[in-house]
Amino acid sequence: MICNEKGFTYPLTFILFLLFTIFLSIQTELYVSEKKVLKEAEQNLEKEYYFKQAVNDIQKALQENGQDMKSGTLAYMDGEVDYLIKDLTAEVSQITFQIHFPENEKVTGMAFYDKKLKIMIKWYEKN
Repeated sequence: MICNEKGFTYPLTFILFLLFTIFLSIQTELYVSEKKVLKEAEQNLEKEYYFKQAVNDIQKALQENGQDMKSGTLAYMDGEVDYLIKDLTAEVSQITFQIHFPENEKVTGMAFYDKKLKIMIKWYEKN
């Protein structure tokens, strides 16, 4: 019985092939999910960067031009930012930002500008 090895090679090869296939599919799944997470993280960082850049640009323009600005568009390399300035009180203005990306994605944010201090006192993204 010990010398009878008929049929031993095929099941062993099949099991090794099955294990290799399972391992390879798990690694492929991990790679694809990591690529998706990386892409989402890049998009989020790009949104945050454009929002922060728009806040800085509008703050600088308001400090230089004063009350002349009411609305407009800022163009950046991968998107545009539309803004609308509304006076809430005599000292505080509300600025609404809408960031447009080529993928038809829109991000909306708000900021509050203190006219006395000539700085943005608060800003946040709505979505």
